Amino acid sequence: MSVDEIERAVRSKLHESDKDLADSHYLDAAIYRTLKERRQGCTSEDLAARAAQLAKELRDGDQSVEVRQTPTDRIFGDALVRALAPAIADLRERSEFKRPEPPFTSVEEAAAWVSTQSTKDLEDWRAKSGQRNKAHDEIQRLADKHGIEIKFESTLLPYQMRDDEHIKWAPVVPGTWLYRLAKETQRIAKRTGLPQDALVIHILAGLKPVRSRARITTRENHHTLPSGEQIHVNEADVTFRARDLTDKELRGIYRMVKGHVGGKGTEALDDKDEHLWTLVQDMGGPPQTHGTKGPFWQAVLEKLDRKYPGQITTRRGVEKRYERILKRLQRPREA
Repeated sequence: MSVDEIERAVRSKLHESDKDLADSHYLDAAIYRTLKERRQGCTSEDLAARAAQLAKELRDGDQSVEVRQTPTDRIFGDALVRALAPAIADLRERSEFKRPEPPFTSVEEAAAWVSTQSTKDLEDWRAKSGQRNKAHDEIQRLADKHGIEIKFESTLLPYQMRDDEHIKWAPVVPGTWLYRLAKETQRIAKRTGLPQDALVIHILAGLKPVRSRARITTRENHHTLPSGEQIHVNEADVTFRARDLTDKELRGIYRMVKGHVGGKGTEALDDKDEHLWTLVQDMGGPPQTHGTKGPFWQAVLEKLDRKYPGQITTRRGVEKRYERILKRLQRPREA
């Protein structure tokens, strides 16, 4: 299956609400990553479905909110940048630019170069796909034969674009300078707390990275049920770095996390809701065909009444209760 065929197959897997991904760099990154991590025996259908899901995860992925800085934080961040200066200069000199100064003068220029260079590297990588796939399959065969567990990974480079709150991700190929940039900034970010995407722009354009007092990283994932209904899974990670966070700052962080994960006015579901949800899903989900909805909800009502007699008395009541459950699985209202 050629790359063009894979791209067409992936686009066919995109939900109507995700058509913006069709010609995006998220789709390119997802296809590269999926091909890099493919397993022996994986079908073209599996590859396309995985790449479509990954493209959505990348688009809706990490968004970060930084808690305001104090002079203490700015001094600490500046000290880190000064300490890293020799390593940063060395990394720049080992690039195709071969000089210790930032090769670009703006975020826009740096972001455009990353995108262009990633595309070029990918074209070279794709040209050798036949030999690489044979090597991949042989490595997997030998690992299976000798009971060795191996993991094929891919690397993505995070970077920023001005006036865009989303982190961009570019696929990088081993052996290239973008790959070295991704690995080095990942290592530095882990040791210092400086955001990796900001480090990338610092190296390319000289913009000083900021080490915040606390960073809230949020993620949104969307999944489609066999019934065709979509659910949204929201997560939030909080990294604390300041030694002197105030109660007011902690309350503000809590409100932001609750607003993303739970939303305003979130009410907990109960055992009856769980039983109703399972009934509906096991029956194939709510029907869409005219004339079948009434009998479906009547059947659900009768089954629910066996375990919770008299608690819901009409099929419309059951349907509304289910709609409440499904709404709880959607994107939460902002707090």
